[in-house]
Amino acid sequence: MSQDATLREIASAAMVIGRRSRIRDESDALLKLNPIEASYKASATDEYAKFHAGTRVELMDELRVWSQDTGDTHRIAVLLGAAGSGKSTVAHQFARRADEENLLGASIFFRRGSPHSDYQHRMIPTISYQLATSCRALRPHIVVAAQRHLPIGTHQAMEHQLEELILNALQNVDGELTPLSIVIDGADDRHDGSVHFISTLLRLLRKKTPNLKFLRVLITARPEREILSVIGPFGSTSSIRVISMDDFSCLTAHADIHLYISTELGRCAEDGTFVLLRERQNAVEKLTELSNGFFLYAATLVNALTVPRNTWVCLDIFDKILEGRAVSHSLFTRLDTTYFSVLQNAFHEIRNDPEQMSQVRQILAILARAQDQITPKTIGDLAGIKLSESLDILDRLAAVLRVDGEMGPGSQIGFIHPSFTDFISDIHRCNDYAVLMDPLSDHAWIASRCLFALSQDGALKQNPCQYENIRIQRADCSDLTKRLHENVPEYIRYAVVHWASHFRQALLPHGRAERELDVAMRQFVSEKERLLIWVETMGWMDKLGLAVEILYNAQSWCQFQEPEDHSQPFIAEVLRFVRAHFGDIDSNPGQTVFLFSRTPSSPQPVGFTPIPTTSSLKTFDSSWPSASWEGESDAGRSSTPEAARSPPKCLDRSLSRKRTSIFTADTDCRKRLRTCRSGSRDARAD
Repeated sequence: MSQDATLREIASAAMVIGRRSRIRDESDALLKLNPIEASYKASATDEYAKFHAGTRVELMDELRVWSQDTGDTHRIAVLLGAAGSGKSTVAHQFARRADEENLLGASIFFRRGSPHSDYQHRMIPTISYQLATSCRALRPHIVVAAQRHLPIGTHQAMEHQLEELILNALQNVDGELTPLSIVIDGADDRHDGSVHFISTLLRLLRKKTPNLKFLRVLITARPEREILSVIGPFGSTSSIRVISMDDFSCLTAHADIHLYISTELGRCAEDGTFVLLRERQNAVEKLTELSNGFFLYAATLVNALTVPRNTWVCLDIFDKILEGRAVSHSLFTRLDTTYFSVLQNAFHEIRNDPEQMSQVRQILAILARAQDQITPKTIGDLAGIKLSESLDILDRLAAVLRVDGEMGPGSQIGFIHPSFTDFISDIHRCNDYAVLMDPLSDHAWIASRCLFALSQDGALKQNPCQYENIRIQRADCSDLTKRLHENVPEYIRYAVVHWASHFRQALLPHGRAERELDVAMRQFVSEKERLLIWVETMGWMDKLGLAVEILYNAQSWCQFQEPEDHSQPFIAEVLRFVRAHFGDIDSNPGQTVFLFSRTPSSPQPVGFTPIPTTSSLKTFDSSWPSASWEGESDAGRSSTPEAARSPPKCLDRSLSRKRTSIFTADTDCRKRLRTCRSGSRDARAD
């Protein structure tokens, strides 16, 4: 081989190595954006994928024309509609069709109860990441933007994120590109200031419209006053196109729903066991009329009628639904009647069994407050219920559940729609006190279960992935996810990541915790080694940044406890250690305990005391809000944690600040235990 040929081969090999190195560096930079797994392809959005061909034709055509318009106006579209009107399903279908035509830049679908408590800070980085992966022309510019942006911090204001991660990258793209669509759904369907967040996003996008260039942004929203104020009193402006679900003819909506109901019921009737269409021949027409153009109601009716355990029960449900119509013409009242009928039929056989109804309440609590996708196995393990019993209860609830595939131990499950969670959490809507739930009590019970589970011997172990070389770098672990799933039980993985989220949402006024939760928290943080192994596990799960935030908030919580509380120094010491060695732990979590053992303990500052001071009050993170609570006296609560118990008694918290009443769900009669009015208290029973 000649010398020239050898040089050419060396140069070619060097180019290949350089290209691979550049691709690896680009991928590392993009992954550091920490994107949320919430695109239209995510399993969490499966409930929105049930789009029936031939429905919403006019609306889908209008969205397609808007998205492919190359003009300078209406680069932002807002799809307005009430909860349950089908906005998310339309947005999901639009994203799928745009992706099939290579016209989708990014999509992000938020769901109430999703694990991403910091979604407001992660939405723009997620969109930037997806744009880089979907548009080759944008990728190098977004990589450079990310490398400049990340050293400043990952929780920057949304305006800076949009400017630096997206708009600056767009300005550097040469030539004209085909319009790309960005779909944002469900960002206003949360309770943590989300309406304000979406209105702020709209103001920012409207201000930056000239810089969006070839991007088209579709945002779904409810017609809230704050959102409408951004759009303006006359609807569409030169920047924002308003598309209302109500703008399309009632006849079209009725035809779409008739097609949907007839298709679904016809599919069930094919095996000959579904008797509704045979015994009630006008069922499709009646259900279509009842739905009145409301897709959520139609879907709920179909679910309630097609999945009962006894195929003849569908006739009773159908008749009760028709009776409900005679009582009320309000669509939401009829929806509540449907939910009530489903619950009555699901548990009428076990109503008088306190133990089984306690398990029902536990499972409802977990389903309603879960911070992540969850399975029957995880539910049973967290609640201390046998898998067979969990599956039996979930099978009874099938009419209001969405299930990923066939129901089984590992199936991803959740409620069919957030409106069901709202129903069982609202005393003014749910008259079935046996299943009426309280968010504060539910989160307190789930947080206690998570913390007690993590405090058990052997629950948290060093080297949880069982690597022979504990010095292995996390980036080199190609089978990391597989090892985590094989060696760390699913409910422990859930507890490791989400105990703090439940704890935050269960706090009482002034940072106090319900007694059993307080005991569970103190038990968990009482051992320094347990905290370190928890940090190591969070590191293996790529959640070290979240671990730091949790430790900081836990330390702030401890500052509000009694002076004899000795847990704060442990938390403070572990927090200082993690912050000092963040890079080493993040790259090699297996060295956490070893590194700590070689780190000299920092002496406490002179005058250290956990008693709250003015400065400590200022540092208490507002993301751990206090909540109103009027409950049992301390003497009425057991200080001994039980292996499994039903959630604390439900509370009826009226919207008025002057009045809070509580009732027990143990009987069918409401008992008002305490009433607070204008600061004075008197106990009475109705």
